Amino acid sequence: MRLRLVSFAPLVLALLPGGIVGQSAPPAPAVPVAGDWSVSASLFTSSTGSVFTFGRMLTDRLALGMELDLRRIDSEETIDASVISRGDATSSDYTIGPTIKWYGTRDTPVSPYLRAKIAVGWDDEELIIQDEVQRVEDIFRYQGSLSIGAEWYPIRYLGIGAHAGLQWLNESYDSAVNDVIRDRSTTTWGTFRSGLELHFYFR
Repeated sequence: MRLRLVSFAPLVLALLPGGIVGQSAPPAPAVPVAGDWSVSASLFTSSTGSVFTFGRMLTDRLALGMELDLRRIDSEETIDASVISRGDATSSDYTIGPTIKWYGTRDTPVSPYLRAKIAVGWDDEELIIQDEVQRVEDIFRYQGSLSIGAEWYPIRYLGIGAHAGLQWLNESYDSAVNDVIRDRSTTTWGTFRSGLELHFYFR
């Protein structure tokens, strides 16, 4: 009798839930891995505009991306308070540049990371009063930033994160006010923080 039970033991173990799970394929990892592509968008930014990033995981911890920042602002501007001259001001701002992210631990649903970015951009501003152009300004910029952040993976192929850090910015202004041309440049250092970012991953 004991020999019969022993002979049926492998069949019984295979039918147990543990045996079934052991034969199934391993679950997909919760975090993105090497080869995954991503599309990201920023929400609740400090200024009007849209920030998109397209990237790929080069390794399980290293990601390379290209960030595109688009902004357009239409406003009403007062030129001389005593005369109360008002005009329509339009600003179009574009910035593009590569980003690189290095993730820390991947053993938890939340992964800290270091992020570096370099970018170039340009801004066209125009002020029109009574259908006449009063001011035109072209701004060219290049910048770099280094930040730290964290990304949370509630489900596979979705990440939610944000980062903050130090940014360096150089801007060159070429402006014309009432046909008078002026050139100037500025260089600034400062801290910054991103808006909430949604990352969608796919293979």
